Amino acid sequence: MFPNITTRSFHAAQQLLAATAIAAFTACTDTINVTGLASQTRTDNARAIPNRLNIKLKACIVQHIDNSRNTLFIPTGSDLLDTYLRDVGANKIERIFPFAGKDEHRQRAAALNTWYSIAMDRTATRGTRAAAKHQLETIADYAEPAYHAVLESPEYISDDGDSETQANKGKYFNDPLYDKQWNLHNNGNIGNYTDATGKRIISSIAHADINAEAAWRQTTGDPSVVVAVVDGGIDIHHEDLQESIWINKNEIPDNGIDDDNNGYVDDVYGYNFTEDNALITPTRHATHVAGIIAARNNNGKGISSIAGGNGNPNTGVRLMCCQIFKNNPNYNPSDKHSPETIGTGDRNREAAAIVYGANNGAIISQNSWGYDRVMKQTPQVIKDAIHYFNTYAGGDKTDKPLMQGGLVIFAAGNDATSAPSMPSAESSVVSVSSFNPDFSASWYTNYGSWTDISAPGGSKPVNGLYPLQDGQPTSAILSTVPATTAHPNGGYAYMQGTSMATPHVSAIAALIVSKYGNARFTAKQLRERLLTGVRPMDYNKYLTETYRNSMGSGYADALVALTDYDHDTTPTAPLFLVNRAKPDYGKIRMAWTSKNNGANGSLQKYVLYCSKHPVTTANRANKDVIAYNIPAQFAKENQAIQYTVTHLDNNTKYYFGILAEARNGHQSSLTVLPNSIATLNNTPPQITPDTESERITLAGNDTRDITLRIEDHENHKWTVAFSTVDKLRIVHTKSGVNIHIEAKQYMPGVYPVTVSARDELGAKSSYRFIIEVVADKIPSMKTQARKIRLRLGERRQIDLREITDDEDVNSVKYELMNSEEQGKDVLVKDGRMDVVGSTWGQRQIHIKATDKHGQSGTMAFDVFVYRNEGIYSLFPTITSGMLYLKVGDTIDGHVKWQIRNVAGKLVKANAFDTSSLDADKRTYTMNVSSLTVGQYTLYITCQGKTYQEMFVKR
Repeated sequence: MFPNITTRSFHAAQQLLAATAIAAFTACTDTINVTGLASQTRTDNARAIPNRLNIKLKACIVQHIDNSRNTLFIPTGSDLLDTYLRDVGANKIERIFPFAGKDEHRQRAAALNTWYSIAMDRTATRGTRAAAKHQLETIADYAEPAYHAVLESPEYISDDGDSETQANKGKYFNDPLYDKQWNLHNNGNIGNYTDATGKRIISSIAHADINAEAAWRQTTGDPSVVVAVVDGGIDIHHEDLQESIWINKNEIPDNGIDDDNNGYVDDVYGYNFTEDNALITPTRHATHVAGIIAARNNNGKGISSIAGGNGNPNTGVRLMCCQIFKNNPNYNPSDKHSPETIGTGDRNREAAAIVYGANNGAIISQNSWGYDRVMKQTPQVIKDAIHYFNTYAGGDKTDKPLMQGGLVIFAAGNDATSAPSMPSAESSVVSVSSFNPDFSASWYTNYGSWTDISAPGGSKPVNGLYPLQDGQPTSAILSTVPATTAHPNGGYAYMQGTSMATPHVSAIAALIVSKYGNARFTAKQLRERLLTGVRPMDYNKYLTETYRNSMGSGYADALVALTDYDHDTTPTAPLFLVNRAKPDYGKIRMAWTSKNNGANGSLQKYVLYCSKHPVTTANRANKDVIAYNIPAQFAKENQAIQYTVTHLDNNTKYYFGILAEARNGHQSSLTVLPNSIATLNNTPPQITPDTESERITLAGNDTRDITLRIEDHENHKWTVAFSTVDKLRIVHTKSGVNIHIEAKQYMPGVYPVTVSARDELGAKSSYRFIIEVVADKIPSMKTQARKIRLRLGERRQIDLREITDDEDVNSVKYELMNSEEQGKDVLVKDGRMDVVGSTWGQRQIHIKATDKHGQSGTMAFDVFVYRNEGIYSLFPTITSGMLYLKVGDTIDGHVKWQIRNVAGKLVKANAFDTSSLDADKRTYTMNVSSLTVGQYTLYITCQGKTYQEMFVKR
């Protein structure tokens, strides 16, 4: 749900908690249906606290222990409980909701006293875990992991210094920063500008605010109304907040005594659940939230707030500090994964903080936090705490009779998703999304049918909108932040997020109670006034398709929320406009006539019912009937209203019914569409390949190009997906895709590929082909090197195929690697090589051999051109000492040699055997240094043949 929070694997916790179960149990001896924690989808990747388990003890176990003590050590008084604790390696058990003194009877009535937390030993053996599972079934009604709460992580955008540096005064109150608070009063003149192309960029629209000024004419808040801020710590000494902080009048500070008997010591301003003491430590998030609700108005300092009074000390609501986050001592601003604040850790006290508010006079619980977005369900212990606040807040707990019950409000989250966010998606709380100063949905906000209402959350500069002005944001939310060395009396800063939107709603709720609160006023009435207190406008016209009808009942409007309405009226049933109904692919546009006026409260919304079966008054609440809540507070009498029902099946008949609902919750009779309407038949995109074969066989350096033509007969937009894109080169075109395949990218084998084309309505077709890559040799010579010996002037032809090693030698093509040699004394053509010994000496010829799969190898030939077939060379021809004789290939075996002078006189003789020579060099060495200077002739005789060459001794 919340960004910049790294989720941790729950796998280790699952192993350690394998003994636990999450189920509804009854008496101690009952047979139990156990569902192991390992199967709970809601825990997948959630940030569970390692080795921590929350359990709800059975009443029969609680009877045997001292339940008034917050911590029990073994022996607890219950043998069954002691056995379980020993099996999981624990020596104590701690109450999640501490003993509450004078309020304990209410906690007992709600069974909160039965919730305990256990820290387990991670080294527990498999045997003890198995034993623990059996024991848990006998002692607990419910068991679940404990989870880390995460702060909603708004984006801190800019510091605006302190109020003393501001020169301008506000128009309504004298708070100097009021003109920067578009969220309270938006004239539509912030962040609008003309860009370099001359286009007018609109970042704000008049009245995209909560209409605070008009509401202040009715009330600015009553100090008897207390809002519990369940968050980090509020800066209780801030110049713009200190007079709005709730004070526990029955508690004497710093005496170490629980004077008011509420279970907490020295809790004058609230309680710090992160440290289990009454010292509130300021955090930016909580202080910013608090300022939006109740910074002091008309005090000549800082900002204005929604419910911060009018300057009179006896006005403005009060803020109770319920601290569940503290500053992270290891916070690294440059690391996006480093949280600025951390929670209660293994203390696991968020639920207790919510209950604290109810027990100490708060009637509204403000919560801009939650759990990892992978959570699919809210922890049961939090559900119980919320239920307790909704049930037991108010009543005799407030300074004067204000309301029966309480209201819990949560931020929807900043993940830009429609997936339900916990606990915000619980029906028992009010979920708040965020909008911008131009009425658009904030780009980060969560949204969906589970959200209840929207409020200003602001935005940093994005996509050319909401620019900075003089280095400061124009469109984020300005509020209080804790004091710093530079700003010792408290600072002011801009933030964005549903964290900022939520306190707007909490503050409006506080204003409603300030005006209407009495002994008979109920939390249900508050919720009704709050969620129907939205601006009378069709907010959908400012939203993209993604967010339409997904931002709750509308945009919070403080004046509308405070305006009374007829509590007895019942709206007239609307009439379908059958001729305006329009079926489409996967959707149907419906139309009807409004018979009431939203401005007078007789019309708040329409409920449109859709089903594959006829809709009736009796079945409209069935699961197979989908209900769409359509805001209509803006509608006028006889106005035609249109709404498109989406995500329907194609080529399917649907039935519809509709009713109107007034602001008071009264509903009209149901109007039923007499006939069904069928969606159009949508066919999937057609994929046509340019090849008939579905198996593509390649080898070596083969390549293949495939073109898939994709056509949608209904002209719907389509997208293409591949089962694998690894090693494929894909080019998307307007008419399909081009696929380039290279065999060299693959090892030999078979590679199936499925291409899917899906249209915008979800209809899908597929085409499957197989890439088969076979092994292929690189052409090579059958011998490592080929020697060619030519007599000077001799021509020889060599059939290259006979000496080539390849699967298909007849397909191999040959070419000289030195193309300049072609045609001179070497000619390669038609698989043959002609070589001419035109020049005496040694050289190399390199030929490139390429097979039909594009693989190439090199064939090297050593060519030696000789004049004397017996003596290939005698060198050096002028020598002073050594003489080297390279014998020809015809010389084999015993060789006699003689050296004679020009007179024919024998001067030196000897013999050798060719077997003694190096097989490749075939060179014999003679030392002629003893000879006199002159010309000599060398004679060698082998197998009856004699060969001669001349040399000079110098």
